[in-house]
Parts: sequence; structure tokens; C-alpha cells
Amino acid sequence: MQTEGVSIVFVNYKTPDLLHHAIRSLVAFTKGVAYEIIVVDNCSQDNSQAYITEAFPFVKWINNSYNAGFARGNNAGVRAASYNYVLIINSDTLLQDDAVSFCYNKFKQLEKECRIGLLGCQIKSFEGAVLPSVHSTYKNITALLQKNPLWIKIFGASRPVAYTAEWYATSHFAEHLSGAFLMFNKQQLSTASLWLDEDFFLYYEDVEWCVRLNRLGFKQYYFADTHILHKDSGSSKSSERKNFQILISELLFVFKTYNALYYHAYVLLWLCNLWLDNWLEQRKQKHSAAIEERKHTMYLLRHYSKVVATSFKKETSKSGKMLVYDK
Repeated sequence: MQTEGVSIVFVNYKTPDLLHHAIRSLVAFTKGVAYEIIVVDNCSQDNSQAYITEAFPFVKWINNSYNAGFARGNNAGVRAASYNYVLIINSDTLLQDDAVSFCYNKFKQLEKECRIGLLGCQIKSFEGAVLPSVHSTYKNITALLQKNPLWIKIFGASRPVAYTAEWYATSHFAEHLSGAFLMFNKQQLSTASLWLDEDFFLYYEDVEWCVRLNRLGFKQYYFADTHILHKDSGSSKSSERKNFQILISELLFVFKTYNALYYHAYVLLWLCNLWLDNWLEQRKQKHSAAIEERKHTMYLLRHYSKVVATSFKKETSKSGKMLVYDK
């Protein structure tokens, strides 16, 4: 395996135009490091392969026989990587400078100073706004309690964590980073148990990855001296499906991150919050779409919380299944 370079992994699902722009920007700006580009296609069944490989014949193309999601798709690319250093990057991104080289050099510097796991950079929208791609905490019961109507009545409403402009403009270690751009050393994260958890289909797999690596003694670093542009949900056409996939992925994240008692308490508190919100709204003699949506959310929580607890394991990528929202 080569060491002095970066294997850049894209997962594609029916986004040939976005992928084309992403690769074109990467080729245009990446000058300071050797690299290869690997595209893992999740059974797009369109012209993606022909379109991309004709424009960029050097791309290493891998076809999955089904829509394997984010984690499995990226892991397939990681397995095919020729370089030790691997960059996972979304197909709906654009470079505006030599972010790959800058991050590669910073990563190698950090390796001399600490046990670095993942490195991410600043992420902006296509309109230039800084996106929330780095966080100091993650989902827990405390956050749910602060949304509980009785808690709010007794203790008052809590302000959500608000990150300042300085937070996003300053490089620092953090709890978790966005999966839209993550660099790591495959030689250090040398087994599949240290890669993305393939039980996740979409969403929260990057959070769980960071939490798991944190607990194993690896540090995650946010590098603010460079950035990429990100078109959020470039491959997601239905906002409803996306929201419900996020919901069940959150359940899987909590299940894998905490013990069984905590998991069940989390689900019960979430259900309680939704029920109280509906009860209070109905007392005001309101009947809105929000009430019906909460009822459906409660149904999904009851159903999928059982699916997660009975069909999945806490170990990374051990269940042989994948949690996909089925309407």
C-alpha cells in the first residue's frame, strides 16, 4: 500500500451531474498531493458510470448491486484505497482551494502530536453560509428533557447550544464532525471495526463513528483554515423520507452509544414529549397537521425502537442488516 497520497472516496446514487462538478473541482484545485479518485455507485441504474468515466477515465469505479447507503458505500471505497490516507467526501460538494492537500499536511502534522482519528474542514453552503459541521455534544436524554413541556414549565425553556462565528472560524478538537468531508489514516484505523458502522443506512453514522473513536482514544479535529461547499441532501428527493430516516437512525445511534436502560428511557421520554405536545395542543381545541405528524412519529418510534433493540447489535457492522426507513 502506498503512503504518500490520498485516496478520495465518493459514494454516488443517481447524482451524475453533482458528482461531475465535484470531481472537476477536485481535479482543478488539488495540486499539492498525489491522489486517486474512487467512486462507489449504489446501483444508480442511470448513466452515471459512462458519464463520469468518459470525462475522468482515471476514476476507479465500483458498482454495488443494491443501494448500500452511506456507510457501506464508503467502506467499499476504503477497502479499495491504494493510499494509507483516505478522504471520504460527498458527491454534492465543491472545492474552492486545495483543501485536500491542506488537510493532508495538517493531518500528518497532528499525527506527530496526538492520536488523531478523523479530520474535517469548514463546510459552507453553495451560497457561502457556514454550515454546522462540527459539534461539542451529541444526542442525549438531557437534550430531550429540555424539550419536555413539564420540564419547561418548571425550569423554563433552555437555550439550544449556539456556536459562535469564532467557533467555526477556529481550528480545534471536537466531539464529532460532518461526514461530508472526513480524512483518516487507514493504517491507524486498520480494521473494519474502526470504520463506519454498516448497520446505518443514512444519517448519524458519522456521529456514531466519532463517538466510538473518541472512546477508543482517537481525537477528532476540525480544521478551519480551508473549506468546501456542500449542497445539503443533494441525493435526497423526499424531505419526509429524509426526516423519518433521520429519526430511526437516531434510535440506532442511541442504542449503540448507550446501555439498554438508557436507550429505553430515551425512547419513553421521546414518546412522552410528543404525547404531551399533542395533549396541550388539543386542549386548545386545535387539530392541526402537526398533531397528525406527531402521531405518526410516535408510531414510528414504537415500531422501530423494537426493531433496533431486537434486530441489531451494539458491535460495529455485526448485525448483517441495515436500518432503512420503510414507508
